[in-house]
Amino acid sequence: MTFLDLPNELLLFIKNDLGRDLVAHVCYFKLCARTEACYDDVGAPSAFWKRLVRANGLGLSQLETETVTCWRKIAFQCAEHAQACEHPACGERTLEDNRLLVQKAEAEWPYWNVLEAVPYRLPRVLTRLYRAEYSSTIFSHIDFTNEFPSPLHSELRRAVDITKCAFLRPEIARQWRVSDVMQNHPIALRSFASFPPVDGMKLINPRPFEIDGSLSDRLLETDSPGGITVHDFLIMLSEYLGRAMSCFELYELDCPPFLVIPSTWTRDDILSAASWSGSRFQLMKWKGIQLAGHDSDGAWFESNFEPEQLPDDPKEHSHMYSSWNHLPH
Repeated sequence: MTFLDLPNELLLFIKNDLGRDLVAHVCYFKLCARTEACYDDVGAPSAFWKRLVRANGLGLSQLETETVTCWRKIAFQCAEHAQACEHPACGERTLEDNRLLVQKAEAEWPYWNVLEAVPYRLPRVLTRLYRAEYSSTIFSHIDFTNEFPSPLHSELRRAVDITKCAFLRPEIARQWRVSDVMQNHPIALRSFASFPPVDGMKLINPRPFEIDGSLSDRLLETDSPGGITVHDFLIMLSEYLGRAMSCFELYELDCPPFLVIPSTWTRDDILSAASWSGSRFQLMKWKGIQLAGHDSDGAWFESNFEPEQLPDDPKEHSHMYSSWNHLPH
């Protein structure tokens, strides 16, 4: 008796036993015509794949339209990438992390439907958000090259540029490679920025335009009905990146514990390394985002940073982020 001789009921049992494992479902679908047919028995195949994708902590970016989205295609794309990607901040490892974060959010938010995003502007949900919100683990692996373009004009241009200029930090080597660039990592880009996902997000801009300016003057804002993804968050953040760093920021950076500058760096070295707002992400380690407060208009988030171990030679630091000297693979 071979696998193909198994009765349909047993094949369906195996499919149901795969749970929320995205890679396993795609592999099972591709196994043979009979296992593929198991997925025609779910009533609405598109709804099945949508639920599976979102249960793995993945969604659509604000640049995509759900009415023309093929959820099975997204599932296949992410499953194939998971099997090929070896970066610790992407691939199957991130799918596992995402599923765990979804489960934690479901446990603390029993009325949350994984097919929907939490409406962050409703005051009644804010208290629960403080208890149930978890930041994506991917943020602590993201950094930016020195080639971030400025100024940025359109939503589309921001999206294309940010995925080319952001990269996932290598686990060991400090020099980034082409394969580390975010546009090559659909799982990282599609991952929800927070768990549960929210349909909108305000970020406190690290760069105060005026020292005595109001909070509203410092908020970056974005929205996506299906839930803010890492991709959406980076698009929002691109409004901040690429600008010249203010004197206030430089002063803040130079004050421990924000930044620990090696004694071998001169003042000119520091100014050169901190010439643009994205330098903050190169000079410190981005840990993620967290809820910082709320008002009648909704909640706002802030980025968390921790000191980074900088090399004694400032030229080595500059070399790490120079795209003209990156490794091809």
